Amino acid sequence: MARYNTVLQSGTTTTTTTLGAPGAGLFTEFTGTAPYNVTLPDPTLNVGVTQSFWNNSNGTITLVTPSGSWQGPYGSGSANQAMPQGSTMTVASDGTYYVIISEHGGNATSAYATTRLGYVPANSADLTTLTYIQTKYGNPWLVKNGAYTAVAGDRLFVDTSGGAVTITLPTGASSTVGDRIAMVDYSGTFNTNNLTVNNNGSPIMRQSTTMTVATKGAAFELVWSGTTNGWLMANGI
Repeated sequence: MARYNTVLQSGTTTTTTTLGAPGAGLFTEFTGTAPYNVTLPDPTLNVGVTQSFWNNSNGTITLVTPSGSWQGPYGSGSANQAMPQGSTMTVASDGTYYVIISEHGGNATSAYATTRLGYVPANSADLTTLTYIQTKYGNPWLVKNGAYTAVAGDRLFVDTSGGAVTITLPTGASSTVGDRIAMVDYSGTFNTNNLTVNNNGSPIMRQSTTMTVATKGAAFELVWSGTTNGWLMANGI
């Protein structure tokens, strides 16, 4: 017996446009020079239809719905939905609005997560936002060879091969218990060109002074414990 494969309809959009009525399972790739807007067809005319999008352009694409509102996680009530470069989104029409079925690399891990910075998660969705994870467990590693003000979750390779470097800690007012900042002697030169950790008004190891690190190869992590004791050494040398 012959076998038949169902192939999803696909299309490519490179500039501002209004999409036509989709077939079931339409997949649209956004390319070209962003930013630009893409208006979806009227959801009232496409009840039950699911569409997927991939932003493969060089910037942010804005999805616009004629209903004037999105529904679903991170989108309820919004007139537009921004899709950062590299993000994907799947939506379905309920006959009135477009409902966000899934989203990767978009509002779920950017704008929405920003509003949760420093907030203790109330549910599993909040817990897994990228911002919360990075704030508490570590941002991507960065090399710093000059003055820098750290943010919660920073993991820093501090390069003092060209001279002493000062890293300023976040203020106590902007910190929440459990925020972590890690620093590593990138070039093995803390002994000749010291690292200075500016306390920015909060205690470091219960002392209200800056911290000088003069040990070659030093690597350590500070964790915010609250205003009384400030930044405490979680581990390191």
